[in-house]
Amino acid sequence: MLGGWLKRVFSGNSGNSAVSERPEGVATGPALPSAPTAPDGYSDAPTPISSSDQTQIEQAMQSNSAGWWTPREEGVLTPGSATQGLRAIDADLYGELGKVLDEPDIELPQLPDVAQNVLRLLEKRDVNFVEAAKAAERDPVLTAEILRVVNSAAFRALQRVQRLQQAFPRLGVRRVRAIVVSATMKSIVIRPGSGSQTVGTQLWRCASASAAICSETAQRVGVPEDDAYLAGLLHDIGMMVLLRVLHDYQTKTGKKLTRPIFAAVAERWHEHLGLRLAEAWHLPDPLPDLVASHHKLPAPGDPLEKQKLIVMFSDVVCSMLEYSPYVPYDFFNLPCVQRLGFRESPETLEWLESLPTTIARRLL
Repeated sequence: MLGGWLKRVFSGNSGNSAVSERPEGVATGPALPSAPTAPDGYSDAPTPISSSDQTQIEQAMQSNSAGWWTPREEGVLTPGSATQGLRAIDADLYGELGKVLDEPDIELPQLPDVAQNVLRLLEKRDVNFVEAAKAAERDPVLTAEILRVVNSAAFRALQRVQRLQQAFPRLGVRRVRAIVVSATMKSIVIRPGSGSQTVGTQLWRCASASAAICSETAQRVGVPEDDAYLAGLLHDIGMMVLLRVLHDYQTKTGKKLTRPIFAAVAERWHEHLGLRLAEAWHLPDPLPDLVASHHKLPAPGDPLEKQKLIVMFSDVVCSMLEYSPYVPYDFFNLPCVQRLGFRESPETLEWLESLPTTIARRLL
């Protein structure tokens, strides 16, 4: 749970879990880059479900006989705003942190050179797969991941692919981009030997669940699956910047940052910081837009309407399945659920019932 790792990172009282404001009741508390899945076919066989994930699935499905989508208490369309509790926190400290986060030269996580080069090559109008493959070969971990995917059940041909120059055309631009970003994010968030490895693992797992939900939902509403996967993975990328900056601030100043402080700062800053990171990483459109405004209900006719609704929907599902702090959403009355066309039909209910297991199997 998000509250668990927040407690380990930020010492403080047992106040409310860090839940950001979600306009029009369509999103959940902060979900940082966590352990994604890759789009369908990213493994040779279904990933075994760990005992902890199995327990979480059973709890989510058994906690309410009507289904995990039924709120355990009176349903809401919006969670409480973290800024509503500003009177209870140190206003001076909150203001001081705001100044730190608004610095134009704030240190942002850097994309590794290999990943940056590959992504740049994939953005060209006429992509040269041979050139992109040669660039990716400089990173053994990335190479192994791409070959693992291309030789999975979804892509395997008669002969096993052993070279990236064969793998790239078979996978296509969108799928290769998803693999590169996913592998890079994981390497940044989960650093071997780091004291914050447990925190990073939790963050990665949360973003992974969101990516899986977006990917599964995209198949049902006619949106490219790989694009939706990346949107789910990256939409809360600003949390990665926020955690790093606040951790460094706490270390340098010795000032303790409580969970209410973190929640209030996250609510105000994570989309802004996410956009700055998306631009620094030169993420392709429409990702910067989705990162910058994923808590704002899109206007009808918005070119990114479905993509934004899918991200909002993933936040709701993550919350109700407790990959992020639980909010008792009034599920079928949420704007994002209704505008995606989900109704309490037997087909929809069957799909919703299968989601916890599907998500758990896709977490890497």
